[in-house]
Amino acid sequence: MSWKPAIKFGICSFLMIMATIWIFPPGLLCEGCRHVSGCEQVFLMDGGYTGYLPKNFCSVKVLDQSCFLSFDTNQRDNNTGCTYKDIGLWLLKNNTIYSINITREKPRPTSLIFLNGTCNNTLQGWIKNEKFSRCTDRTPTVHPDCNIKCLNPNDICQHTMYKPCTDNSNDDNIVLGDSKTELKCFKCGTPFQEPEGQINLNIHITPQDNKTINMVAAMANLTTTVLALMGNRSTMSVSLPDAQGIFVKPKTPQKPDTVSFAYSNVTNLSIIQDETQIGTFPRTISVPKEAFEKSLKQNSTTLFVSVFLFTKFIQDEKHSTVLDNEVYSIEMGADINNLMDTINLTFRNIDTNGVVPFCHSWNGSGSQPNWITEGCNTTTVNGSVTCECQHLTFFALLMVPNPANISSSDFNNLTYITSIGCGVSLFFLCVALFMHFLLSQARSSDSLHILIHLFVALSLLNLTFLTNTYVANTYNKISCKLMAGFMHYCLLASFTWFGLEALHICLQLTKNTATIKHYLTKICIAGWVSPAITVAVLFCVGKYDELVLYTDTGNVARMCWIVDSITQYVVNIGFYSVIFLFTLMTFTFMLRWLCLARRFRGASTQGNVGSGQSSSIGTSDALTVMGLCSMFGLTWGFAFFAYGALRLPAYYIFTVLNSCQGFFLFIYYYCSSKLVGEEGLQSGQTESTTTVENPYAKPKIF
Repeated sequence: MSWKPAIKFGICSFLMIMATIWIFPPGLLCEGCRHVSGCEQVFLMDGGYTGYLPKNFCSVKVLDQSCFLSFDTNQRDNNTGCTYKDIGLWLLKNNTIYSINITREKPRPTSLIFLNGTCNNTLQGWIKNEKFSRCTDRTPTVHPDCNIKCLNPNDICQHTMYKPCTDNSNDDNIVLGDSKTELKCFKCGTPFQEPEGQINLNIHITPQDNKTINMVAAMANLTTTVLALMGNRSTMSVSLPDAQGIFVKPKTPQKPDTVSFAYSNVTNLSIIQDETQIGTFPRTISVPKEAFEKSLKQNSTTLFVSVFLFTKFIQDEKHSTVLDNEVYSIEMGADINNLMDTINLTFRNIDTNGVVPFCHSWNGSGSQPNWITEGCNTTTVNGSVTCECQHLTFFALLMVPNPANISSSDFNNLTYITSIGCGVSLFFLCVALFMHFLLSQARSSDSLHILIHLFVALSLLNLTFLTNTYVANTYNKISCKLMAGFMHYCLLASFTWFGLEALHICLQLTKNTATIKHYLTKICIAGWVSPAITVAVLFCVGKYDELVLYTDTGNVARMCWIVDSITQYVVNIGFYSVIFLFTLMTFTFMLRWLCLARRFRGASTQGNVGSGQSSSIGTSDALTVMGLCSMFGLTWGFAFFAYGALRLPAYYIFTVLNSCQGFFLFIYYYCSSKLVGEEGLQSGQTESTTTVENPYAKPKIF
């Protein structure tokens, strides 16, 4: 019957299989052409040891987790036809030089033990030697009968360079040499993964012909188009008129791994398959496993990452300097943020002469980039800058002008002094205003009215300075521009009232104030209206926005202020320079007047008994000088000395004096107002006694 031969064939096949298992039990004979990754260590021997091995030479598991291989790479197994090259580990010999080739595409054994020469002992004797069987000694060992070298291929070949190889293989080549030769390794092939395809699209992502474009929508449309063209391919290179990019889809979506990219003028944007070579490229990008896991939770259909490089990107309103005009876009088709394992962009060999690099990002909204530092940490080490970012967006490295080498500690100290001083000044200025409006307004002179206007201007300036940072941190551009304009108005108004105070003193000394009609009204118009006109013009031309200040360690402080340095120099420094020259001349005249008056007073008081009057007058003179310095804003002039060796001391003096300016003015107001001193002015002095004229009152004869 036809079924009898089939039964006989099945019985024979079963007996042959059982015999094979009995002769070569599982775990003793490795499968043909299987990789040796299951072995913790591999013994490699030259042809002299071939006799100790079974005829099937692919791999024999003599000890637990140990494999033994011969070096004859040309021999083929009759059953499988495989060679050691197919396994992923094989020996080569050129004259007396041995070398090991080990592939990078498969897992590696942790230890390799190479033996060559003539050994008297049997193979089993070497196996029992713990020193060699476990490869505890990683240095070349010389034996009278046999040369033994223990090595870890991962350690030796980790940071070696690539060399062109004739067979275009992706292997590591370990040169063994003789017993005295140092182990060397070089890599064949390339550290990059070749994309499975190339897509050329005539799509512009950046605006053309001064037209605006929605970058977020443009990138989303580009992603949809490329993913449709990719199909089942896992990698794809994309070329655009204004950018180049790479798409990568993990081969195992449920078990994604970190993906790295590199860019240079030679390699362009490429995928790195050899992670040990990341440090050799000028630009590298690493997308962590955590980002893929978050993307998988939001989008389970297509898991991918795309990286695009733009070398001609949109210029922002501040005309910021972007390193080599390189802007990178990282997209995964999901909202990725708050990463614990950050996305790293590394820029190597950066020239930081005169500038400080800081990592910035932009979410793609608006017609122009609004670069911010939130979500990205900047780390600078030996000319390399790493951006550690917690989210996906557009990234760039902005080169910020060097902040005059102000250390982080000095920056913090000056910030604290200014904040505390402005708070104290604001308090005392408010107290002075309270005293004036509730207690002495009816008895106020023109001098006191002008002083109160200065108090109001300085109070608003201190208040806007203290609240400026909070407004800037809201990232509301309209609010920030309004705050910058109002703070600038308060500053110009303060400068103007400094000059008006000096003008009033000059007119009062010459007794010309009474001849001017509507004198106080004209003074108020000059003090409040003229700064408003200047600020309105600057606001219309867009000179106000968020200003980011940096220190040498990367500390960032934001404020709403003038973003154009030319405007800063012309409007602020130029205007104050004119005010400073005028007030300084007036202050000099006042000092000369005080000296003459003091000399005359000293002559007229000779023969009087007691020194109490002289001491009181000296104190009054000191308060007058201090008050004049505060009223005229002369302490602001220390900013002119902030150069060279005097730079840092001038910063501290400028900050301390101007922060406490309100306090000094309050003391002078209290001592020179009519609320105090009446008793002293009526203390029985004769009409022939002449005292120093109060700069805020009409001359008096006592």
